[in-house]
Amino acid sequence: MITDFNLATYGYPFQIWRHRRLLARAESWNWEQLREYQDRRLRDLVQYACAHVPYYRDLFRANGLKPEDIRGAADLNRVPILTKDIVREQAARLRSDEFESLRPLPVRTSGSTGTPLQCYADRHVAAAKFATFWRVWNWAGYRLGQRWALIAGPVFEDGSRFKHLRAMNALYISSFRLGSDTAAPILEALVKFRPVFLRGYPSALCEFARLAAPLGDLKSLGIRAISTNSETLLDFQRDHLQAAFGCRVFDVYSQWEQVCVIADCERQTRHHQMEYGVLELLDEQGVRIDGPGRTGEVVATGLVNRAMPLIRYQTRDLARFGSTPCPCGRAHTVVEQIDGRIEDAVLTPEGRRIGRLDAAFKHNEGFDSAQIVQEEAGAIRVRLVRNSRLRNGDLLTLEKHLRDRVGPGLKIQFEF
Repeated sequence: MITDFNLATYGYPFQIWRHRRLLARAESWNWEQLREYQDRRLRDLVQYACAHVPYYRDLFRANGLKPEDIRGAADLNRVPILTKDIVREQAARLRSDEFESLRPLPVRTSGSTGTPLQCYADRHVAAAKFATFWRVWNWAGYRLGQRWALIAGPVFEDGSRFKHLRAMNALYISSFRLGSDTAAPILEALVKFRPVFLRGYPSALCEFARLAAPLGDLKSLGIRAISTNSETLLDFQRDHLQAAFGCRVFDVYSQWEQVCVIADCERQTRHHQMEYGVLELLDEQGVRIDGPGRTGEVVATGLVNRAMPLIRYQTRDLARFGSTPCPCGRAHTVVEQIDGRIEDAVLTPEGRRIGRLDAAFKHNEGFDSAQIVQEEAGAIRVRLVRNSRLRNGDLLTLEKHLRDRVGPGLKIQFEF
C-alpha cells in the first residue's frame, strides 16, 4: 500500500498530535508495557464491535463468546478468522451502527491477489495512520515539511508524467510513464525539485534507476533516504537502490484494510507497530506461531477503526518473526522477513515494464477475480470472473483504466 495523505488528513490536528505523542513515549516502553497497551485497546475494540457491529454481535453469540472473554491478544484465537470473502459478502453487517457519525471514507483495495475489496476507514484511522507513518519516516531520517518525491501508481488525467503538489511539498511521478523516452524529463524534474526523501514501489524505483543511470549520477540528487512499500522489497532491490542513490532504503509493510504496519527502524530492522494493530502468524493448520524461524500467514486486527472493525483479518501475506532483539533498543516485535506481494510486470511494445496493474481493477464491482497473462511482448490476456453486479460499460471502464497505465500500443484481449 502506498500511503497517500491529502489535505483532508490534516483536518484532525489534535488527534494526530495526541497519537504522535503517545508513539513517542511508547518507543521507550518494554515489551510488557507495549502488550499491556495493546491488550487494553483490543478489549475496547471488542466491546465496541459486539455492541455496535451486527456481524460481530452474531459471531460471538454463535460461538458462545462474550466480549469479556477476550482479555487480550492471547485470547484472540477464540475468534474465527475474517476472510476477504466474508468482508465482501458481509460488508454491510460489518459496519458500525454509528457509521455515518464516524465520517468514514471508502477504501477500495486493488486486490494484488486478483480479488478487489472495498472497506471503510474512519477519521481515527486517518489520524493514527498519519502519526504512525510520521514515526517510521522519522526513523528513516525524514522530517515533516521537507521536500519528498513519489514514484508509484498515480494516473494523471491529462497524461502528465509528474505533478508538483505544492500543498504537500511533494513531486508525484507516475510509474506508468516510466520509459526510455521519459527518464530524462523525470530526472530533470527531480534535479530541479531537489527532494531529500524518495518513496515508491520497489519495482518502479529500480526501473527508474535502471533507465536514469546512463543519464547521470543519481547520488548527485542529494536524496537522503528511500522508503518503499506496496510490494515485497527484495534484497537485490535494496542493494541496487542503495548503490544507485547513495542512501539507505527503509521498507514499510501495510494494507489498505488498515490492520497492520511493519516498518524498518534506523538499523533497517523491521518492527511491528504494536500500537496500531495486533499481529498473528498462523501455520497451514491455523495454529499460531509464537517463535522465530517459521513462516506463517499474517492475520491482523486493527485497533483504531470503529466504522468497520476488522478482527483477525486474513491478509494472505506471509511473514516470519525475528530471533534477536534489535540494537535500536525498541521492544516492538521484530519481523525478520515478509514474503508475498512479489510484483510481476507487463512488457509493452515500446519496451516499458509496467507493474501494479492491479490498481486498474479498483473501479469495477462486476468482477470477482482477475488475472493478467502475457505470453508474448505487445499483448496481454485479461481473464475475468463475472458476477451479478456486472453492468453495461464495465468492460469499457476497465479497458480505459488499463490503457491509462499501459498506453495505446498494447493489445488487450478479454476472457471470461
